[in-house]
Amino acid sequence: MFSVLTFLFLLLSVLAIIALIIGLIKPGKVIRFGNKKTRGLVILIFLPILFISFILTGVFANKSINPEERAAIDKKRTEEKVLKEKQEQEKSEKEKEEQEIKAKEEKKAAEEKRKQEEAQKQEEQRKLEEAQKQEEQRKLEETQKQEEQRKLEEAQKQ
Repeated sequence: MFSVLTFLFLLLSVLAIIALIIGLIKPGKVIRFGNKKTRGLVILIFLPILFISFILTGVFANKSINPEERAAIDKKRTEEKVLKEKQEQEKSEKEKEEQEIKAKEEKKAAEEKRKQEEAQKQEEQRKLEEAQKQEEQRKLEETQKQEEQRKLEEAQKQ
């Protein structure tokens, strides 16, 4: 999987990281020329070397993959894609089932509420009818008492 160039640029990247760390601590240890040995000069030299070596490592690493390995990687990607689609489908089915269950529960609750309201209306109607019957009975008793009093008054007058 790794070619010689990939290995060399990877090695250069590691050396650039080490030189950058040492140069930031003691710039004189990694810069051997010039009068100015500063941390800024260390960063100016070794940071581009680090980035370029990383990029070239990536470029040569991609070219070093043989067709069988590329086919295996592609197969793995397609399997992951199919698995992800399957999981999404299962998730959507689960959400759909939950929505159906929730809808059934809401329908059941609405039906129970309707039944309770209906029972309450029937109870109120029954109480109203009883009150009307009691009122009629009271009026009937009152009229009977009035008639009895009238009869008594008539009997007393005669």
